[in-house]
Amino acid sequence: MMKLSLGSALLAAVALTASACGSSHPTASPPTNSSSRFIVGGAVRCTATVRTPVQAGHELGVTFRFHNVSKHAVDVPIAWGGMWVRVKSSDGTTYDTKVPYEGANFARSGPITVAAGKTATEHLGHLRVRWPGPLSITPGCGVPPARPIRVAVTSPGLPPTPRAAVADVVAATNHLLDHCRPRASGVSVVGRIDPPSGDAPPLQARCSIELRRDGNFFAAQVLAVTPPGLHGASVRGPYEHLSPTWRAGARRNAQVLAWEFVVTRKGAVSVASAQTAETRLGGWAPDWIWESPYGQNPGGSACGYTGGSSGSEFGPDVSFISACGR
Repeated sequence: MMKLSLGSALLAAVALTASACGSSHPTASPPTNSSSRFIVGGAVRCTATVRTPVQAGHELGVTFRFHNVSKHAVDVPIAWGGMWVRVKSSDGTTYDTKVPYEGANFARSGPITVAAGKTATEHLGHLRVRWPGPLSITPGCGVPPARPIRVAVTSPGLPPTPRAAVADVVAATNHLLDHCRPRASGVSVVGRIDPPSGDAPPLQARCSIELRRDGNFFAAQVLAVTPPGLHGASVRGPYEHLSPTWRAGARRNAQVLAWEFVVTRKGAVSVASAQTAETRLGGWAPDWIWESPYGQNPGGSACGYTGGSSGSEFGPDVSFISACGR
């Protein structure tokens, strides 16, 4: 059973946004690369534009413009694969926003209507750069895609030491690791995770941070498991998906939290997260979308479920399953 809190549903329903701004003091615009193709039977020209370079940890920031070249209004499908990108990094990693659960972060609920001769602009948000450049970005305006766009990746530089990078990640988890605080890459510690409020018992956990250098920045993988003796948890890239560590129906209290960051000398930035849990019957498990650095959104679920959530850039859905079966 898939478990999604109200906070997760709200995050998954975040709309694609468009904006325009002006200034009385013109400044030079950053260079951009674009790619176009005709869609909706040739009635609409779709143009995807990306600023270059992009910075590690920042939004990729692809803008789609839909220009209606016909003489009548046209509905342009952009949800669930109608507007997407596929990113291929210099190390061969490929990330496709059409993948289940990832696409939910980018898609609005239905088509947009573009009047004859008019242009609609949409921004593909909530996809942060976590790969070494240069990137080959294939924009999709429906199927088939437009031609790839080449984009460079920059970074302000590495933290002074790997230990400093680990400390930056701990600080960016918004108190999640205050009492389960790794101090070196790849070295796990045993501690506890406290609920932000309420009377749920803390989670006894084993926590680790694994650093991987990607050019001039670190990719940092946070992993927290409860109970501390739970072994075998793993994260499958590039979508921050967790491999199950228990047999279905075992009905024990167990949870795995994964949280990915990009770390530069300017600190750590959250880019993806995942959670999976199994709980005993009995009671109510309060949970929080552990957003960084914005705060926690409270929710909860009846105990006795097996499932999880995946894909949020903001932070994991932390269930205090310690309250189950008491």
